[in-house]
Amino acid sequence: MASHTSHIVQAFAEQDGGLLAAEPKACPSAAFARSLVARLAESHAGVIAWSRTGNPELGDWAPAVVLVRTGLIPEEFEAGGGVE
Repeated sequence: MASHTSHIVQAFAEQDGGLLAAEPKACPSAAFARSLVARLAESHAGVIAWSRTGNPELGDWAPAVVLVRTGLIPEEFEAGGGVE
């Protein structure tokens, strides 16, 4: 399989003094991911979007590229990608 780019948006809600990750959302493009971040930022403590390019069949991925972040983001998600 050829190289593929995934665009992911991760939102966070404040709960019990910490941040709770919502279900990550896959997006069809970087522009769509940025737009979704803007909408989710109105109702979440923090939102981050990132892209990763690689070969999903081999599990070989380049480092995440953060597209946009807003609000409070847990440290393990700051570089994009979160938990593998």
